[in-house]
Amino acid sequence: MPVTANQLTLTFAADSRFIATVRLTAASIAAEFGFDVDDIEDLRVAANELFAFLVETAEDVGGDQVEIAIHPSDHDISIEGRVLGVNGTTHDVPAVDELTSRILDAVVDTHDFDGAWGRIHKRSSS
Repeated sequence: MPVTANQLTLTFAADSRFIATVRLTAASIAAEFGFDVDDIEDLRVAANELFAFLVETAEDVGGDQVEIAIHPSDHDISIEGRVLGVNGTTHDVPAVDELTSRILDAVVDTHDFDGAWGRIHKRSSS
């Protein structure tokens, strides 16, 4: 992941207990960069879906940690995540399920997933 001046990178155990921390961190950063309440709530939902997907993927590929990098600016925010400690390849990882894809379609501008990596992107509506 390319590093930017405002980037925050956190590494978590691949455990769903940390979903609330990821959501809160994403929401706090979005608020700091002037996103409105609706955009912040959308971002919380999207961060939840991204982290849940990566934790599930970690279980499938033998990963033990999930790295989350938040790239904020005054007009948009991207959150990238990847599974660390993968044993072997990740090209057989199942795609994001249809429900997750529909949720992300509703709350972010773009989302991309490839194996044990994912990214969500949200533009500020204000």
